[in-house]
Amino acid sequence: DALPISCCAGLDQIDFVVPPSAPQGCWVPVYVRTSQTTVSNFGSMSISAKGGACSDSANSFSAAIRSGASLGVVSLTRVVVHQDVGVNAPVDVSTDFASYAAMKTSGGPFAFLPFFSTPPPGTCTVYPGAGDFLETGSVPESPPSALDGGTQLSISGPGGQQSVTTTQNGASLGSYLPLYSLPNQLYLAPGTYTVKTNGGADVLGVTASVTVPGPLTWTNRDQITTVDRSQPLTVNWSSAVTGQPLEIFGVGSDLPTNSSALFVCVAPSGASSFTVPTQVLSALPPARLNPLASKDVIYLLSSSPSTFSASGLSLGAGSGVYMLGKTVTFE
Repeated sequence: DALPISCCAGLDQIDFVVPPSAPQGCWVPVYVRTSQTTVSNFGSMSISAKGGACSDSANSFSAAIRSGASLGVVSLTRVVVHQDVGVNAPVDVSTDFASYAAMKTSGGPFAFLPFFSTPPPGTCTVYPGAGDFLETGSVPESPPSALDGGTQLSISGPGGQQSVTTTQNGASLGSYLPLYSLPNQLYLAPGTYTVKTNGGADVLGVTASVTVPGPLTWTNRDQITTVDRSQPLTVNWSSAVTGQPLEIFGVGSDLPTNSSALFVCVAPSGASSFTVPTQVLSALPPARLNPLASKDVIYLLSSSPSTFSASGLSLGAGSGVYMLGKTVTFE
């Protein structure tokens, strides 16, 4: 029920009861839907069965984010995107890259770090905003305070050895576009890699062990091209990392209005299927008739986590990631 707030004209107060079946966690998605059609922006709330401090057993970053800790994250990622919208012929574009970011979180009861403050398994959240999210690789949330942890990475493992310099926390390790007889320059074969950093003013050198998982299989990928946002969307997969949740990202960018929306869903560990609800899909902008005016992609992300220690960090986290993407049309 909507009750007027006597102090402030034009504001409404919405009172609701959290049902016993609600998921628990520190960033449980909350939204309002009116007349079963219009969906508000997504917020979050913490829910604990006993009314105490929240916890996230599936999120290793949760406690550190809420305490205002200093975090270091080292990732080795392979991304394979099947492009079959707006192209003459379908093609798989593969890219390997490394990233390293050191940051100081704000902490406190309203602490939030995009992409790290994930919703509980079985739920989804949405980030809307200005800009082309697929171009920037970020969402318009307040970034944490950056720490100087260096920009030089030395990587060794099954793919050999590479030394790279990061720009905006990332560096390319190789790619493959099977057109024009271009050579395959991919680097990240599955297996365990050692990543070393040169260190900086705030965080000394890091040595992290990162395991890159084997290929993920998206079993109903080719049946998903046109996505009806008024209907639930089910994705199926196999060969995800055992014992780890799988994340599903959907991004829609509308270039004429310079606006985007991104949803993040977390599938429970051991799952091989997830259904994205219509209230989540409805937040994405519909594609335009001109395929060059819209960018729509869905990603499945399987990861293998690890930890490391370094002077200047409260928590060091490594992650080997395999991402499968596919271009789609959101209608």
